[in-house]
Amino acid sequence: MTDPLNTDVSLTAQVKENGLIISGKSRALSALDRLCGNALDLVNPYLEKSIEKRRATKDMEVAAILSLSRATSQLIESDQLLLERAAQKQVNKLLREQHNRDEVARAAYDYLKVEPWFESDTDPGEINPDWMNRFEAHAENASTVEMQHLWGKILAGEIMHPGDFSLSTLRTVSEIDHVTALLFQKYASICINAKSLPQKNAESSEFNDLLALQDAGLITEVGGFWQDEIPLAEKGVLRYPIEAPDPTQSYLVIAELRSAESQKCGIPIAMLTRQGSELARIIPKDAYAAAIRLAAAIDDQCKSISVVRGQIHSNGRFTTLAQAEVIKAAPPPPAA
Repeated sequence: MTDPLNTDVSLTAQVKENGLIISGKSRALSALDRLCGNALDLVNPYLEKSIEKRRATKDMEVAAILSLSRATSQLIESDQLLLERAAQKQVNKLLREQHNRDEVARAAYDYLKVEPWFESDTDPGEINPDWMNRFEAHAENASTVEMQHLWGKILAGEIMHPGDFSLSTLRTVSEIDHVTALLFQKYASICINAKSLPQKNAESSEFNDLLALQDAGLITEVGGFWQDEIPLAEKGVLRYPIEAPDPTQSYLVIAELRSAESQKCGIPIAMLTRQGSELARIIPKDAYAAAIRLAAAIDDQCKSISVVRGQIHSNGRFTTLAQAEVIKAAPPPPAA
């Protein structure tokens, strides 16, 4: 049976100045409407402030009372005060959960406005109803701004690319707090590719951070001996490109290894798990910081290291756009 709450809705929204164009039969509006009950409350800025006011209706109070079990109703029917307290508690819970869903939907909408994304009438993608059921259950418990924004980005990502986030990733996110979410954002932004975070001789505070992320199921191989073996096109020289969201802000790490005959370079790394890799897709990458971290991770293998800003083309070619920055200078030649 098709979930009626996940079907296409006959609504249209355009925010052309911000790049958001949503079709009349839209999974974006369907998903947002599923969370907040009226997606136009988000699309129309003049109606945004009315979302919560319309939630606090007599119908909600009646629904809350009817949701009590028969045994509980019999127990409290003789005590009007207890009945009112129980009903008020249920109403407050429903209002709190709806407020959380509204904020998650608002965060998703704001994210969609600034992303280069267009949903056409012929787009065949659809958010899985089971996925949406799980997401809604998690979103209503997101009570901090940080977690609401994270859930909003996940929903926006799923709207743009259905199937990007697995149910196991939703479960993992539901089990972390906002502190862990911020830690993951910090380290995921400096990964050198989709799954690899260079490990350096870290201070204890960073090591503890990474252990916390490993305990949360977001990364693995912390403090281990896992290495990403990179073959070298030129003996003794590593050239490692790190792509940025803006291709012109990408970086190339150039390192001269201590052994001029080396044909590969081992980069000590921690690995993102499947859940971590999926979440990393919605976190902006800091290509420069990633390049500096890579340089620190391979420092003991190298005579010299420099990083240079440039553009990575679709064919993999790197065009230099700025002067190289020397991270580690080559030692002077021995005196004669």
